[in-house]
Amino acid sequence: MIGVIQPLMDPDADEHPLLYRTGTLGRITEFTEHVDGTFSVTLLGISRFRLIREAPTDLGWREGIIDATPFAADLVEEDPLPINRDLLLNGLKTYLDSRDLQASWPLIEDMDDETLLVVLPMLVPFTPVEKQSLLEAMTLDERAGLLLDLLERGMDKS
Repeated sequence: MIGVIQPLMDPDADEHPLLYRTGTLGRITEFTEHVDGTFSVTLLGISRFRLIREAPTDLGWREGIIDATPFAADLVEEDPLPINRDLLLNGLKTYLDSRDLQASWPLIEDMDDETLLVVLPMLVPFTPVEKQSLLEAMTLDERAGLLLDLLERGMDKS
């Protein structure tokens, strides 16, 4: 398992930037070493967590004490959501069109509602702050409303 958490600011601006308090705990499902010495790691998200505090280390990565209990519902399969799927997909289409971006619509349309609400925030080019707000939404219903709001505001910016 590995935790992923965003820096509060541009990580290039500071060698040890402050971190958001909420991150994602994931299981490594794929690991690839590239010719140039870099790595690609694919994770399966398991649960969100709160960072309680960082633990000092000189290992080249950061470690922390975390608490996943506020997000225990992440581990329980929820009943189907009463989201307005047509409204969400139309909002996504309008957002992408306004930015001349493409999507794999058959793939998106085949996703169940929960998968759609988990995957879209990763794929849509929102700012790190916007993505963080989606991660911190306590329920999928709250995330759906916020996602619609961000799509609408994003169309206004284009």
